[in-house]
Amino acid sequence: LAGVLVVIVALQELLMRVTYLPKQRFVRRLLGLPPMSAEERARFLEVLSIDSVSSMQSEIAAILIATCFKILLYDQRLLFDFGFNPTGPPPVANREVALMLLALALEALSDRD
Repeated sequence: LAGVLVVIVALQELLMRVTYLPKQRFVRRLLGLPPMSAEERARFLEVLSIDSVSSMQSEIAAILIATCFKILLYDQRLLFDFGFNPTGPPPVANREVALMLLALALEALSDRD
């Protein structure tokens, strides 16, 4: 289930990123504004690229930190009581690392600009 959610979030992020310019043109048309000049468009794209890089850095850090803490804090899972099954088998760290790698790969693909 976690893998499916990672894929859904990556698709949503990709969809948001590839529709920046069409959404911007639509809003300008809706507000009755003229199309952007070449200079305005270049400035808009610069802001988008900085935003994308900043977002990607924080998302990669969140993926790495969440995976590390999930593996490191497994023994203390009963202290936090987040719905863990104490009688179930312990998770395989390989599964968590595989999910992390999937999330990182999809993050890299969705942030290619």
